[in-house]
Amino acid sequence: MIEFYKEIFNYIQKLSGNKDLAQDLTQETYAKALNLELDKKDIENKRAYLYKTARNLVFDESRKKKNHQEIVYQEENYSISEENLTEEILYAKERKKLLFSAIKNLPSKNRESFYLYAIEGLTRKEIASKLGVTISAVDKNIKRASIKIQDELEKKGSR
Repeated sequence: MIEFYKEIFNYIQKLSGNKDLAQDLTQETYAKALNLELDKKDIENKRAYLYKTARNLVFDESRKKKNHQEIVYQEENYSISEENLTEEILYAKERKKLLFSAIKNLPSKNRESFYLYAIEGLTRKEIASKLGVTISAVDKNIKRASIKIQDELEKKGSR
């Protein structure tokens, strides 16, 4: 099989356009062929087997590269200055405080439904079962809670 080495190498290099990759994939092609022979399976047409294996390896490598495109991130273009970061953190904390205050001030049915839905992540059906009400009631409670929270946040100027 070694008599096909240069031929397989050239074939892989032509497909991939990369000499270093061609060397690696040629070695891998021969490693697969040798493993198959060690498993006591005779290859009838060794040349065809090498070509097919080489082609498959090139295609696999190509697929890997398509799935793993490099994303360049330039931190200095997208970072927030220390000063702005502090303001953002303070603003987020204040907004969170207002949000939880608004939730706390809701009527109990609205608060329970909204909390289970928005914070706990339960479905409307699960909430209805847990609270012993209809799904329609849960929908109304969540909608009313959302409107009241939004109104309160707008009053406080945090929207």
